[in-house]
Amino acid sequence: MSSVSSQPFDLAFLNDLLAQPERTSSPRKPKDVRDNDHWFALPHNIMGYCSNEECVAELLGVVNQFSGHRQGRDRVTSEVNGHEMCRFCFLDGWHFTP
Repeated sequence: MSSVSSQPFDLAFLNDLLAQPERTSSPRKPKDVRDNDHWFALPHNIMGYCSNEECVAELLGVVNQFSGHRQGRDRVTSEVNGHEMCRFCFLDGWHFTP
């Protein structure tokens, strides 16, 4: 059997517990997370313009899967931290705010 004490708490112990400040701990969410799950949760502009001068998608030579041609700056974008960017620049950490 267990060895739990069945004695009731005394009044001084309960008053000490009530006098202690409450501990509040809330989980901190990162301010800016860069992964595919967060990208697809953002509102998107279908024919947006990636405002990064050194766009990662252009440097990688991303090809449009429908036309087979190299895609220009017009692509699906989202505004993050006040900057319109494509998914590749988002995942690369352009204008990341920790």
